[in-house]
Amino acid sequence: MLTQEKKQFIEFMMSADVLRFGDFVTKSGRNTPYFINTGNYKTGLQSSKLGEFYAGCIHQTIGDQFDAMFGPAYKGIPLATSAAGALARNTGSINLSFSIVKKQKITERVALWSDISQRMAIGSLSLRM
Repeated sequence: MLTQEKKQFIEFMMSADVLRFGDFVTKSGRNTPYFINTGNYKTGLQSSKLGEFYAGCIHQTIGDQFDAMFGPAYKGIPLATSAAGALARNTGSINLSFSIVKKQKITERVALWSDISQRMAIGSLSLRM
């Protein structure tokens, strides 16, 4: 069902030229009637509004049942930071840390992952709209 929040998010993506409809071919060669390019979020206001949408969805879906946000390179970094900021602003009670990782050699990434011991909300896994 298309809720009011989903409709507003779709309209926001279209207004930012992030969501496009047409005939597209993905990198894997699959045909698709739409394309989402989050790289088209380019302003502070768009980033803030995007964080509000993600924070609302996270709060509705998993509440406060996690300790940190994780933003994978590259586009996940601004998503995690804007969502963490919006959660803190809007709830007053969810003020959590966020972690990021840049694309690095596998050996370095494995060492970083082994240090993570918190319950993490990772990328789009926490966003089931």
